[in-house]
Amino acid sequence: MKFFTLVFSLFLFIETQSQQIIPCYTREIQDANEKKYSWYKRAVDDAFNEAKFHALESRKSDGFTDDSIYTINVVFHVLWNVAKENLHDSILKRQIEILNRDFGRRNADTTKTKFAFRSRASAAGIQFKLATVDPKGDSTSGVLRIQTDKKGFVVNLPGGFYSDSMKYTSKGGSNAWNNSKYLNIWVCRTKNKITNGMGQEEDKDDQILGFAFPPANMPNWAPNSSAESPELDGMVLHYKVVGDNNPNLMPASLKGGRTAVHEAGHYLGLRHIWGDGIDDCADSDGIDDTPDAKNKQQQTCDSLNTCTEATNPQLPDMSENYMDYTSELCTNMFSKGQVDLMRGVMKTKRKLLYSYGLSVENALLNPTMNLYPNPVSSELHVEFDLMEQVKCEIAIFNQLGEKVMSREVNHRFIDEKLNVEALPISFYTIKIISANNKVYSSKFIKLD
Repeated sequence: MKFFTLVFSLFLFIETQSQQIIPCYTREIQDANEKKYSWYKRAVDDAFNEAKFHALESRKSDGFTDDSIYTINVVFHVLWNVAKENLHDSILKRQIEILNRDFGRRNADTTKTKFAFRSRASAAGIQFKLATVDPKGDSTSGVLRIQTDKKGFVVNLPGGFYSDSMKYTSKGGSNAWNNSKYLNIWVCRTKNKITNGMGQEEDKDDQILGFAFPPANMPNWAPNSSAESPELDGMVLHYKVVGDNNPNLMPASLKGGRTAVHEAGHYLGLRHIWGDGIDDCADSDGIDDTPDAKNKQQQTCDSLNTCTEATNPQLPDMSENYMDYTSELCTNMFSKGQVDLMRGVMKTKRKLLYSYGLSVENALLNPTMNLYPNPVSSELHVEFDLMEQVKCEIAIFNQLGEKVMSREVNHRFIDEKLNVEALPISFYTIKIISANNKVYSSKFIKLD
């Protein structure tokens, strides 16, 4: 399979009008970066290939045990000029829930996965939570709100260039938090610059829905490459496509909160499933278990087979994959190969992101904590040896990082039964927090 170098992804909503809209700006952005930096293509490829090298070992060694779930701390930068752009916390929290649902393959529409692909679909063992500690060590909600004088941020510029102005406080945006420790997500009004039928430039709304950099700007970048510096790393989302409870109007095919799922895939190293070729089966996303596709499926749910496979059986295009451009009403899966790659990225190019998710609270994943049954429906039994007599708190946190249950104990040997029957179906983190500020952590799954 050929490898296509993805520089970063732009989701575009195609509006019916006389002016032809570019379906995706990925190729233009790639060309711009490769024109500016001769080393850029090699850097992205190296990051991709290193992650692939670790992918199979990741699946073998992790075994997808509860303690191998990677947690990513998220900070939202909400940039708003008018009130409707200043999204409520409930919308941002819902977006986190959707990311965790889809990355955990707990979405109800998994039943729509084609039979041929059901054995290839997989949960990612990656979850997202709002940051609770900022770079200075202070408490935070994980949401920054910045009122800007910008009436939108134009992403594409004349000459095939692009702008990341939303990522700079000096340009009306918001500076990133340390992106080796946080996933920065900028939520703003993105605009697409076009030339209309009169030859005049216009800035159009609701066309560029999101973009994200893959892990190219990591230690493998060439020295002194400050123009494309690490503070650009992260995701950008058009404010109208965040969450599925967003009151701002968009077509139903774009209202499922899955633009963020797609962009998070890019952030973790995934490419578009059709390899970004144009009517070319030779282009590939570099993943072995995603069938070749001649082109993207633009906002449709059609079941097509656009490429002949080199070996039997012949498979349809994987239009239900989150990395296609299919309607959000149809996408419902990552493949095992994609999951292996993303976990490989978490072990290599984004390993500081994961380790910070633990060290921010001095947490230790302790294999001696015994939780059973796990998964659990009603009563969770917790056994743990603190190795000292000390007062501590047993606390359960949901995927948003919110404490949903707590109990104080004062024993060295913890032997507690927790009634979790009322908790919704989900992944949870249980922490034993001692009075001397030691934190021991494990995870469990709540079933119906």
